[in-house]
Amino acid sequence: MRKLFETYPIDKIPIERNNTHSLQVSTAAVRESWNQLYYTSYANFEVHEEMIKDSVRTEAYRRVIMNNEHLFKGKTVLDVGCGTGILSIFAAKAGASHVYAVDASDIAITAKEIVSANGFTDKITIYQQSVEEVELPCKVDIIISEWMGVCLLYESMLESVLSARDKWLEKDGIMIPDRAILYLSTINYEEMMRERFDFWDSVYGINMAPVKRKILKEAIIDTVPGIKVNSEAEAIADLDLMKIKASDLDFGAKFSLKAFRNDYTHAFITWFEVQFNYSHVQHRISTSPFEKLTHWKQTIFCLGETLKLFKGDKINGEIVMIRNDKRGYDVHFEVQFTNICLLYTSDAADDLLCVDLGGRRIIKKKRHPFFLIS
Repeated sequence: MRKLFETYPIDKIPIERNNTHSLQVSTAAVRESWNQLYYTSYANFEVHEEMIKDSVRTEAYRRVIMNNEHLFKGKTVLDVGCGTGILSIFAAKAGASHVYAVDASDIAITAKEIVSANGFTDKITIYQQSVEEVELPCKVDIIISEWMGVCLLYESMLESVLSARDKWLEKDGIMIPDRAILYLSTINYEEMMRERFDFWDSVYGINMAPVKRKILKEAIIDTVPGIKVNSEAEAIADLDLMKIKASDLDFGAKFSLKAFRNDYTHAFITWFEVQFNYSHVQHRISTSPFEKLTHWKQTIFCLGETLKLFKGDKINGEIVMIRNDKRGYDVHFEVQFTNICLLYTSDAADDLLCVDLGGRRIIKKKRHPFFLIS
């Protein structure tokens, strides 16, 4: 997979914001409402069961913490978004002098009971507050958190982690994990497109194409076999958690995806990797379609049309990711399809800027509508 090529801050992003309803003026009331819904959802035990049963996720954190006692022995630790407290207990077992575990949802009540049941009440303190509001008795040596959402950044929890870092982490402290990378590629998504979208063409004899046009603009969370990926992946975000600022979480990036075989392509796909580089043996979590399945799966953005790629063809463009007031992201693509054969255009693909039919292939530019991850 190719490394990061170019990213730029939100104030440099060349888009017409007044042309989309997705970028409305933020209000404290909207954000507070969605925050409450967010915290309420994490009081649900099924959510935590799914995360804990994700062996890729939980085993990675367990190994990083338990196999690196030299990092934790005698250190103070902050667990941001502690959930059931499982990472806090791992840290206490690894020798931390004290763990401050913070979670704003009602799961914090159960986390206290779990800590007590395992005999760590003298080592772990649970706070049922947002990390932005909590007041700790001291700064900490380590911040641990499982903050990742689908498409890496959905839920906007990383903002809270960065806030905790700036306020509570010692100058020589460390973050676990400390690096996150978001990748972009393309896929053959024909079977799922037919199953998910073509259904709306005729529903009991009724044309429901307007529904199809709308859902084509929604991000899809799905499991995609690696065999469906048909271009070289590129990193569109590479986040050093020790250095980035909250403002860096709104960003744009240019990409050039090169097809590595002849194939049909229907969608962009994203996946992420987080790294634990302070471990004496490097560990990572990957949601790649070429790796073991995780509960994050992959995130798909449909093109609304079918393209025929030949080996060596490139899809060049820009992706913009902007936080919204619903703890989600608006995702914008502007794409230049160069020397690629257009086979089919759906009703949803109504935003062509230019099409030059030149024999078998075309040159085409398309400003894709915003996708909403919410």
